[in-house]
Amino acid sequence: MTEPINLYKQSQKSVINYYKAGWMRRCSENPFSYLPCEVYHDLVDYTLSLPCHELPELSKLCLLLINYRLHRIDLSCFEDYKRVPGYDFDKPRKTCSLLIRELSKYTFPNVQSIYVPFRFSFTSKELGDLIQGCPNLKTLHTAAYFDLSAIENCKRLRSIRIHSYFHLISDFLEKRAYSLMHLEDLNVLSVCNAEPCFRTYECVANILIHCRNVFSVGMIDSSMAINYIINERSHADLDFPFAFRLRRCFWGYDYGKQLERSEDAIIYKTNYTNIIRTASTACPLVEELVMQVFQKESLKPLGLLRRLSSLDINFTQCDGNFLPDFFSLLSEIGHNLKHLSLEGNVTFPVNALCNYCINLESLQIKDLAGVEDPIEPCTSLKKLKRFYVNSVNQECLQFMLKYCTNVRELFLGNVQYLDDIKMRKILHNNSLAKLELLSIDACNLSEQGLYLLVKSATNLKNFYLGSPRYSLQSMIREMKRTINYVDIPTDFFYQKLHNCTF
Repeated sequence: MTEPINLYKQSQKSVINYYKAGWMRRCSENPFSYLPCEVYHDLVDYTLSLPCHELPELSKLCLLLINYRLHRIDLSCFEDYKRVPGYDFDKPRKTCSLLIRELSKYTFPNVQSIYVPFRFSFTSKELGDLIQGCPNLKTLHTAAYFDLSAIENCKRLRSIRIHSYFHLISDFLEKRAYSLMHLEDLNVLSVCNAEPCFRTYECVANILIHCRNVFSVGMIDSSMAINYIINERSHADLDFPFAFRLRRCFWGYDYGKQLERSEDAIIYKTNYTNIIRTASTACPLVEELVMQVFQKESLKPLGLLRRLSSLDINFTQCDGNFLPDFFSLLSEIGHNLKHLSLEGNVTFPVNALCNYCINLESLQIKDLAGVEDPIEPCTSLKKLKRFYVNSVNQECLQFMLKYCTNVRELFLGNVQYLDDIKMRKILHNNSLAKLELLSIDACNLSEQGLYLLVKSATNLKNFYLGSPRYSLQSMIREMKRTINYVDIPTDFFYQKLHNCTF
């Protein structure tokens, strides 16, 4: 069933099409200046949501954007260019660069957010001038390097995310980190995770010392920086020598990378438990933690994190049997956890996890999920809203879906054993009526089995099936349903733990 026409959005499209066709030549003044504020903002947002090849030409785009009421500069549209033969791939970069240059000549007192695409780079001066011209800026997200002194004029900044060459950021922080002290509202100062932790800790330490209210430095290790501040630096000038306000932390060598065999890496791994103990003691406010575990003994200090509600933990480089130590930790903090993501070369028993984590809403297991006692009921699973598993045996899957009556997002990897008979059995115990997002990499359902599943999941809005491939359009039309078939499903943990959001 097609969606009803949104007349407001249709009118926005018509206005921009008239604008692109030359309607402005008949106007003696800029008509956008007379639009109601909310309508103007919506029109700008609509225009900047268009693919790059559908944007108005540069002069017309500038006429729309150069307005004192402009509240957001989001140039992500220049990342989306049309990949067709003969298309000038360099055109978006040139257009975006020229647009930055034009905007940098003006002051925008109401702009609160700037996003510059990752794919392009600009001269330091042009981007710096634009930032300086936005004195009430609150959010800055860019991969293009600029002179960081430009942000000194933006005293209301709350979030800075910079994806650029780490040595450039490090040099500035080493020389002028003190200039960030006046940014009292700054909560996030995230730098790209381009180097291992024992090469970045001094830079991160500068952030923690000079930005007193920062609660996240992004997906880059902060544990070594905390140890460095406490053990190495003089903290006579600090008001909080042993307590930081960090609420989101990554502790480990380097997100998504293996520990290298350098001397520094060996020393780091040897001292890892002590590093984590110091960090856990100094950061009592941590609520979200991403951690690599190299020694199972490093799990015990996490019991000090009484506010921890989200834990993403990687055991792939941990020696020995770590499960007893992990469950010992969960016996202390499990009742506080709402989101848990696990990776390790073992089978994780989902019923044991949920019995310790009685308030769990999201569970992701990147390896094998199993069940210890499938006969014993697990009522705590009724609170689970999101379940993601890469590999799960059929006994565990049937057990999980029997009790996960409130699941809203379900991601399954290769479940070739899942056929029509097993699906009917699952739906007999749980209709999946609250399911909104379903992703299955591979299964053995027929079109009839798939029909039963989609018909039962009455709230299903987004669906992905890797194999086998079926045409769902006729099925959806017959049910008079609005269901989006997505090519790349985006899950809760991906969004939560992405470099650009953590």
